[in-house]
Amino acid sequence: MSELKIYRASAGSGKTYTLSGEFIKLLFSDPQSYKSILAVTFTNKATAEMKNRILENLFALSTADKPDYLDELMKIHQKPEAYIRKVARTLLINILNDFSKFSINTIDSFFQKVIRSFAYEANLPANFKVELDSDRILSQAVDNLLRELELKGNEDLKEWLIKHTLSKIEEGKDWNIASELNSLGREVFKEEFQSLKPEVLEKLRDKKQLNAYRYQLKKISDHFEKSIQQAAQKGIETLKQHGISWDKLQGKSRSPLKKLEKLVNVSKAADYLEIRKLIPLVNNPEECFHNKNSESDNSLIIDCFNAGLNEALTRLKSTFEEEKTNFFTAKAILSNLNALGITTDIALKVNELARNENLFLLADANRLLHQIIDENETPFIYEKTGTRFHHYMIDEFQDTSRLQWNNFKPLLQNSVSFGHTAMIVGDVKQSIYRWRNSDWKLLSDQVNIDFKNHGINAMTLDTNWRSTENVINFNNIVFTSASRMLQTEFINSSKEALSEEDIPADLQQKINIAYDDTVQQVANKSQGSGGFVHVDFVDGKNAEFRANATEKAVIQIERLVDEGYEYQDICVLVRRKSEGKEITEALLSGTYSPNGRKHPVISNETLLLSSSPAVNLIIQQIKYIQEPDNEVFEAFIKLYSHFYQNQTPDDESHCDTAILHGEQHAFEELSNELLELKGQPLFEMAETLVRRLPDDLHQNQFIFLQGLLDTVRDYVSNYSVNVHDFINWWDDKGHGTAISVPEGQNAINVMTIHKSKGLEFKAVVLPYCNWNIDDKGRGSLIWTKPSCAPFDELELVPVNYSDTLLHSIFIDEYLSERLHQFVDNLNLLYVALTRAEESLIIMGEKPGKTGGFKNSSHLLFRLINQFNLLSGLDENLHQQLLDGWDDQEQVFEFGSIPQQAKKAAFSEQKQEQFKTVAFGSRIKIHPESVAMNTPDSLKHLKHGKLMHRLFELILTNKDVDTAITKLILNGQIKTSERDSVRTFVHSKINQQQVINWFKPENKIINEGTIMVPTGTYRPDRVIITKEEVIVVDYKFGELKQDKYALQVKRYMDLLKQMGYQNVKGFLWYLREEDEIVDVTDQAVQGSLF
Repeated sequence: MSELKIYRASAGSGKTYTLSGEFIKLLFSDPQSYKSILAVTFTNKATAEMKNRILENLFALSTADKPDYLDELMKIHQKPEAYIRKVARTLLINILNDFSKFSINTIDSFFQKVIRSFAYEANLPANFKVELDSDRILSQAVDNLLRELELKGNEDLKEWLIKHTLSKIEEGKDWNIASELNSLGREVFKEEFQSLKPEVLEKLRDKKQLNAYRYQLKKISDHFEKSIQQAAQKGIETLKQHGISWDKLQGKSRSPLKKLEKLVNVSKAADYLEIRKLIPLVNNPEECFHNKNSESDNSLIIDCFNAGLNEALTRLKSTFEEEKTNFFTAKAILSNLNALGITTDIALKVNELARNENLFLLADANRLLHQIIDENETPFIYEKTGTRFHHYMIDEFQDTSRLQWNNFKPLLQNSVSFGHTAMIVGDVKQSIYRWRNSDWKLLSDQVNIDFKNHGINAMTLDTNWRSTENVINFNNIVFTSASRMLQTEFINSSKEALSEEDIPADLQQKINIAYDDTVQQVANKSQGSGGFVHVDFVDGKNAEFRANATEKAVIQIERLVDEGYEYQDICVLVRRKSEGKEITEALLSGTYSPNGRKHPVISNETLLLSSSPAVNLIIQQIKYIQEPDNEVFEAFIKLYSHFYQNQTPDDESHCDTAILHGEQHAFEELSNELLELKGQPLFEMAETLVRRLPDDLHQNQFIFLQGLLDTVRDYVSNYSVNVHDFINWWDDKGHGTAISVPEGQNAINVMTIHKSKGLEFKAVVLPYCNWNIDDKGRGSLIWTKPSCAPFDELELVPVNYSDTLLHSIFIDEYLSERLHQFVDNLNLLYVALTRAEESLIIMGEKPGKTGGFKNSSHLLFRLINQFNLLSGLDENLHQQLLDGWDDQEQVFEFGSIPQQAKKAAFSEQKQEQFKTVAFGSRIKIHPESVAMNTPDSLKHLKHGKLMHRLFELILTNKDVDTAITKLILNGQIKTSERDSVRTFVHSKINQQQVINWFKPENKIINEGTIMVPTGTYRPDRVIITKEEVIVVDYKFGELKQDKYALQVKRYMDLLKQMGYQNVKGFLWYLREEDEIVDVTDQAVQGSLF
């Protein structure tokens, strides 16, 4: 038995170097060992980087003078240098000649491979397509759900939705039902929901049971509310009866007794917490005496207490203390009970849609694989993929989800049990993907529990090889102090509802433990390297803060450029894409620059297609072509066209209504040209519109126009050829599509912090460092299991993350979520600040006078202002930190901008013009294209291969147009042939004998592979129904041959061996006059196999 290796790798600590080294050491154990090693990471980029690094190191070991790992390998294997070099060369050749067995994969691609091997067992179609865009499927599923409400059997769901909408109206909330269902629907992809068993899901869909559950909870909340309201009302009436004005009470209008008015007209559940301010008054009338009262005034207050006020306060106290837990629990569940009832229906629709479209949602991979593993022995599961792995490496383990770990854990346990290598690498401080189900507690806690009987060898990579000395020292100090500060804040803020000793012990040091490996050593090469840190605390809140911070950030970026930085050396990091768009526009326009300087920007997240006026014009023209009577579309086109003709796009915001009414003749000419395109395929229409734009727009907007055409092509290939569908998709989602920009351009990078993980830049600018530490405003849902009656009648409920949970049975879940919020947002700061190699620039929000900290800016401000309290630092370093703070300007500056070496002039190749060619004028590789204008032509042209491809793409009668479009885009069918091909196909598949073969309710497998020891077989079409299985082989030639029937017989026999019953076989000769031959009972000559 061996031990599990755990590497805890902070930012810049040489993680990839270590992983590559461990992989190479394993390779040297056996020249064929690369076939038995599996390394997984989370992105394609990381996968490519690791593969390249290993191959480069093997090449260096075989050829370079002083390669990495040489001395270590010589020591491990007790072999001379020549031997190590020879083995490295052999390994490199073996891997390159058998590259498919070089298994470094993303975790998703590996799981997909396993699931494809179990497609039959998992009830998946053999040729399923993996769908990455869960949002698209979700949106379509919601549309289907709403459209089918009037169908028989959906009465309960319709009534439920109506109640849900009415409750939203009563609460004064947005009741856009489609939008809310899409938002709710994202919950079905959370692992807590996916872990539900089918019988539990069915129970949650039972609206009658949910209504009974709701009735019980409403009784609890109504009783509490009524009791409180009556007691508060009695208290107010007693005060009035005794003529006591607020001036006679301590605090006057701020007297605790003023809360009685609020309790009579409560607007939200949290208002009931005001009762806590009334409890000290019970039996204590003197607490209400104003210090200027006369004795008679105080006597009147005492009389009031004795006459009923004290009784009312006592009732408030007893009701609150006895019933508050049940009340706040009931309210928490009720607030999302409607949503729960709908979410289960959405999940059903999502699964139904995926099944009908032959899709497998990537978001379902972990759940489905877990189900497969539960039903089989783990080694067998992975052997069925064709590979048996002995050694395992998991990179970025902090991003692993609990289901993913449960799928991998048996493999690693099996590996170490047999003495093989199992290794995980990660860093809790860089876990920032919890919204994608990642769980950093796996690395901090769970893995130690799961491998306590196997043994663990934990190591920390504690040297920073990325950053300069000042950046490393600044981050060491900030995050060591920040983790302690947040841990203390977490405990203190929880004391409102429970004492410190009642806070679960594992939560009291969780943040400190997560950051206990924060301090990094400065690499020898970076000793004395200097570095620059600038933190500027800016005035304002919200929009005012962003405007001020943008201006300061632009000034600092120009300072870097003036000091010799290339644009490509600088990266601007943002929390949200909307912030990225804001800073991108500022840099491109020069608006915030003191000298009006404009700066080039590249971004795959914030350079949106919709930010291009040329793209917007094309979209409006497409809309106009579809709806020429729409005056809004007409107005857009007139305005855009006017600005382009006059070359004054900057005046776009100053619209003169005269433009809308002038030059009507010119617009009529344009309108006629546009309407000529109606009926054209979507992609051809878009390309024609692009081609008609002025040449200067082609040059200025080249990258946006190319991005638009790429987007249209992707949409047509993957989703629909319908123009109206595309317009709806664009308005709903497509307008947020960012252009894909090639790397290597000399421009400032703008990206989100999430996207930057794993990357490094010479200079990092963080313009809006003000995200909340505890972000309750984002409406986080907690999925939890109620632990006591009557709430436990449902196995799982969603509750909103809010402070009222502190007073419910969900207090542990609240504390856990709060701790996660703290760690999530501290981790975001850690990832952002550790991307910098040399220079780090931060714009924070100046805190208010209260001195508390709600966001990351306030945390940084407090940390910097407490540098004087630091101990144990080098005296010179400590003094530099103290000298770096300018209290008047509220700016901290540490070190100086490193001097930049002069670089060769950066040259860029620019395309002078955006060129497209009309479809009809293109040279096409057209191997089997046929003119199908008449049935006679079908007799003479060799088109069997083309027709086979077309019918392969058609699963049901709804797929004909999509299949034809794909062949048009591939150049295999002319656009002019579309109608004749469509007519030909429909005439075939709608024949009485075959029409049932193309119905959506059947399970269809086209060109599915059947593997047997003697080879593979691929029947053209297999139709699986409840009653029978039908095998169909297409023939487009004239000759009938016995071997064709024998072929179908082979397919039938194989299907019977696979366990299928009542198998039938047909040969379908598709000619002018079709012939369909039933070979089920036909006697044939020849051996089946």
